[in-house]
Amino acid sequence: MNDTAAGANQTMPPAIRRQNALTLLLVLGTALALAVRINISPMMMNQVMDYTEEGGAFYEKLHFGTYMILLMLPITLFSQPIRLWGDEIDRFKVLIWYCLAMLAFVVLLFITGRPGSSVFIIDTYLVAGAAGLIALALGGCEASSG
Repeated sequence: MNDTAAGANQTMPPAIRRQNALTLLLVLGTALALAVRINISPMMMNQVMDYTEEGGAFYEKLHFGTYMILLMLPITLFSQPIRLWGDEIDRFKVLIWYCLAMLAFVVLLFITGRPGSSVFIIDTYLVAGAAGLIALALGGCEASSG
């Protein structure tokens, strides 16, 4: 191991090292959630529960990766400060409004008695917006080392 690399790591304050470790953990958790969402097919989901079959419970119609991404969203947004610059601020605001609009649409579908239709909105559009918010939040989480 290089002496300068070991010395640089020891001079870094513990708070910044913890912040960097947390950011790495969030990135790995998000990568796992996206990998599950992309790689587990509907056929594989059907072997565990009635994912694409007619009828069934609402919670069975959502993908495992959807649950993971929607769980990672509040963890990512509330675990550390988010630093956005320039166009990132506008993109973040637009994605917030997009996700709120999708949530309003889901609530409207529930009110009208069509919860099965709302699953498609959640599983595709809402999760895409959540993944975008996570990507922007993690991209703006930079700990300063100086």
